[in-house]
Amino acid sequence: MEQSVRFPIRGIQHAGIPVTDIRRSEAFYVKLGFANIMEAPFDYHSETGTAVMMQRTVMLNSFQHPDRTMRREQQLQTIVQLNKNTML
Repeated sequence: MEQSVRFPIRGIQHAGIPVTDIRRSEAFYVKLGFANIMEAPFDYHSETGTAVMMQRTVMLNSFQHPDRTMRREQQLQTIVQLNKNTML
């Protein structure tokens, strides 16, 4: 069994959350004190999705794919791919 890496985590800067209703999600986070600081479209398999950046002390990135019925496995694969693309 592999040994886990131990290092102190002092905070989280950014979290990406796939949602099925971007407006409902935005309203929820506004009620929690977050502010919408950016909104932008993104391409996903030749269709357009929407990403919203919400900020308080941590940055939340909610995104809605064009296909609202996307299965959980597909959402997780997309998060990994989006993270790989933005870390380059």
